[in-house]
This record gives sequence, C-alpha cells and structure tokens, in this order.
Amino acid sequence: MLEILVENPGRINFGEINGQRMGLSKSPCVNGMKIESKWNIISLPFSEEEILQLDYSWNESSLPVALPAFFSASLEIPGKPADTFIEMEGWGKGVIFVNGRNLGRYWVSAGPQKTLYLPGCWLKSGQNKIVWFEEEQIGSKLFFRNEPDLGERDCGDDVLVSTGPSTTYAKIYYGIK
Repeated sequence: MLEILVENPGRINFGEINGQRMGLSKSPCVNGMKIESKWNIISLPFSEEEILQLDYSWNESSLPVALPAFFSASLEIPGKPADTFIEMEGWGKGVIFVNGRNLGRYWVSAGPQKTLYLPGCWLKSGQNKIVWFEEEQIGSKLFFRNEPDLGERDCGDDVLVSTGPSTTYAKIYYGIK
C-alpha cells in the first residue's frame, strides 16, 4: 500500500484564486510506473472535536514513532492564565493545537522564529491540552516562555553604507536576537 501525505501550505487570501490547485492532480508514479489502481484522498483529523478525541496511549518507552505523528502534553496553570510563547525545542515542522484550537504552524528546522505566541485567553486555569502534529523530527521538550524568540535571520544581504570619504560594507540582520 502506498501512502502519501500532501500538505496544504495555504493560498493567498485576496484577489483571484483560480489556478491555485494544491495536492495530487494526477496519478502518482513509483519507479517510473504510473499508479493506475483506485486510490483515496482522506483528510487528517484537524477539527477541534477530532483533536480532542485522539488517543495518545503511547509513552516514551514506545519511541521511536514513525512520522508524521500526533503528540500530546498537558500544561497545568494554577492561577489566572497569561499570554505565553511556546518553544518547540528540537522539533521540526508541524501544527500546534491548544485545547482543541489550531494555534498555528511551526517550522523550527527552517527558522528563524523559535516560538509561537499563545494568547492567555486560549488557556484556562487547571489542565490545558497541548497537541501537535509533527512531520520532520521528534524533539525533546516543549517550553512555555514569557518572551518571544524570533531568532536571528542572516539574509545574506550586503548593504553599501557611505561613511564620508570611505565606503564600508555592512551585513544586515533581521529579527531579534
């Protein structure tokens, strides 16, 4: 059986959207041979209801897990929830859900951003369920930070800076360190 995961990275949300086809548009080929048999397209369970009902009966001793896979953690908040930032240390690329709501995508392996903003109003006092769908690599930890880490981006841009009679080249870095 051949299984193919096709990610929908999104589309523009303005203007004409014709011609923005995503996914498999014709039968795939394996070793130069076209797959002619019947095949199905299914959606992964990304609705709030489905995310909250997933079974997470694995534990650390059952690793390694074949990717892509869903993972789950709990966040206990003793008092009033506040805004925070989730850092996915060692993880690769995926989507995070908080209490069933889609927080957004992360792509740690591509960078430079290392944290995702999590509004305090999405959290509740007591137990909070954090679920993520990982596509690339299994990390070691999740951190909840008070400050964002947007990484440092070296765009490779050399900028000509004029400082009077002599001229200097300077490297531009975008983002926060």
